[in-house]
Order: sequence, then C-alpha cells, then structure tokens
Amino acid sequence: MTAVNVVDGVKYGFVLLGYFIAVFVLGGAIFGIGLAVSAGGTEGNSVGFVVVGGLLALVGGLVINAGLFGVLYKIVADGVQRGIETASEPATPAEPSEPGKSATQGEHR
Repeated sequence: MTAVNVVDGVKYGFVLLGYFIAVFVLGGAIFGIGLAVSAGGTEGNSVGFVVVGGLLALVGGLVINAGLFGVLYKIVADGVQRGIETASEPATPAEPSEPGKSATQGEHR
C-alpha cells in the first residue's frame, strides 16, 4: 500500500475544491435564475413564468447533482490510476525443475 504525500494530498484537495466551487456556482446560478423567474411570475396571471422558472430551477439542481457524481467518478478513477501506476511488478515464474515441465504443473491450487 502506498501512502499519499501530504503535499500531494493538499494539492489534490484544492483541485477537488475548485471542481466543487465551479459546479455549485454554475448550478446555483441556474437554480437562482429559475427561482427569480418563477417568483416574478406569481404576481400576475402568467403561468409561463412559473413553468419556465421551475424548469430552470430543475436544470440547476440537475447540474449540481451531475457535477457531484462527476467529482465522485473522478475520485474513484484517480484512485484506480494511482493504484495501477504504483503497483509492483508481477513476480517472475519459477524455473521448471525438469526439462519439458512447466513451473505450475506440480502445484495444487
């Protein structure tokens, strides 16, 4: 098992923090615009404003959820990549004791 360097961990944390901020700013802006459009439509008889605002708010919420799942996927993929990169070389098979026999013929699994 490989330990993560503190400096590398902090750098990775700031990268993830940047992703979280970008996702929440973008999704929150769309959600907020949707709420503002929806709230402006409730004063009159315009159902269209409420519907459009609700749809924008829904899209903003979906952007936030999709971004969070994307960050989760990135964390898992980065962990797998790091594990593959730091994995040790596989052991070389033992030499056969007799000519013509493979090294695994006498082993029981």
